This record gives sequence, C-alpha cells and structure tokens, in this order.
Amino acid sequence: MTALAGARVLVVEDEPIVAMCLEDMLEALGCIPIGPAGRLDEGLRYAHDAALDAAILDVNLGGEQSIAIAEALLARGIPFAFASGYAAAPEVGGAQAAPLIGKPYRESDVEAALTALLDPAD
Repeated sequence: MTALAGARVLVVEDEPIVAMCLEDMLEALGCIPIGPAGRLDEGLRYAHDAALDAAILDVNLGGEQSIAIAEALLARGIPFAFASGYAAAPEVGGAQAAPLIGKPYRESDVEAALTALLDPAD
C-alpha cells in the first residue's frame, strides 16, 4: 500500500454516486482523489492540466468513450486503468492494454490495479 500513499488519482466517472463511492475507496487506500470528471471535456481538462500520478477512467461517459482522455494521459506518461461493466478495455494508441477494473467497484480491485500502475515492480 505504500505505493498508493498520497497518490493523486483522477476519477473520471459519469455517475455521481458511483464517483463518490470510488473517491471513498481511494481515500481509504491513502490516495488523493482528483475530480471527479463526469464528462469528456472535464476529463480532458484534468488530463491536460492537473498534477496526477494515475487515473481511473469510466469507459462510457454518457454515450461518449473516454479514449481521448486516455490518449492525453498516455502523452503525459500518466498511467491509467479503465473501468467498465463490460468484458474488455478499449485499445488506446497501440499501447499495451490498460488494466480493466470491473464495475461495480471493489476496493481490492481498485487497489490491485493502482498498485500495478504505480509500483509495477511488485
């Protein structure tokens, strides 16, 4: 859990109750939630401008996909995981597949994904 302590994690989630739940999980893991961004344009602003260590991106944001946000994060070298109730994460920029966190969120899944992103040596 040391890799997560103080990590600034962008939350991109279009369902406010779900976003609050994820923020609570992140805080319990010692992270600092950034956002949440509920729309593509909000997520892009954070992805371009915010000081971030990682991000969790809901794949579907009210009918739009979060791929553009993922591409912006990739360009800055910020690791991210996708979140979805579906089976597979979308491909982004030909990069290695991002981790996929199943929804509904479980704290153990969020912790495992973020640990893999922020401390890949483990």
